[in-house]
Amino acid sequence: MSAERPAAPVRPRPSQASLRRAIRDRRACERWEAATQAVMGEGPKRAEVMLVGETPGDREDLEGHPFVGPAGGVLDRGMKRAGISRDDVYLTNSVTALLGPQVRIGRDRGQRFQSNLAELVTLTTHPSAILRTPDEDRDRAMEQFVTGLREVVKWLNAR
Repeated sequence: MSAERPAAPVRPRPSQASLRRAIRDRRACERWEAATQAVMGEGPKRAEVMLVGETPGDREDLEGHPFVGPAGGVLDRGMKRAGISRDDVYLTNSVTALLGPQVRIGRDRGQRFQSNLAELVTLTTHPSAILRTPDEDRDRAMEQFVTGLREVVKWLNAR
């Protein structure tokens, strides 16, 4: 990488402090220039579930919190239907930094990934994608999203 865009400063087993520094010094990501601030993840440090979005949207950027605005509303409704409390989940927006640039939500949705981040690392549709789905397909997209979240609940209950 060039001096203007250094390699992502995230260690293989990142600590909260190293993640905060990486997000604060977000120049390793080409999207940093349009952002008004870094958006750090939020939730319990020992959460059983971590939900990771792709990049902060405009509302996340302005408010400084992950999964707010309309997409956050979709997430909240989906988690409620799946039986997941937002208070039990660590939410963040940095899937590329955490899983690598080869990850594609559409292609990799529902697959399990080997990772040092957690016992279960998997992908589901981002709530904002449901909002962009044509009206006639939106209910089906929401059902797929909830089904993915329910799979996480099944895995948690089976451990």
